[in-house]
Amino acid sequence: MQNKSNDNAPRHFNLTARILHWLMAAAILAMLFIGVGMTTSITWRPWLIDIHRPLGIAILLLVIIRLI
Repeated sequence: MQNKSNDNAPRHFNLTARILHWLMAAAILAMLFIGVGMTTSITWRPWLIDIHRPLGIAILLLVIIRLI
């Protein structure tokens, strides 16, 4: 016997949740590569730090938006 209460449950997340998810995934992957680059390259380090800070703030804002 099937549970009738789950028949009307949404099968997918809405478009906004999916966009936020993939934006965060791309930003986190970028942060991983930037972090590796900062530890291996002295010449690129200042430029990577300039990208790292605003990208970290953007990820934080996306997390806050997603939690709301």
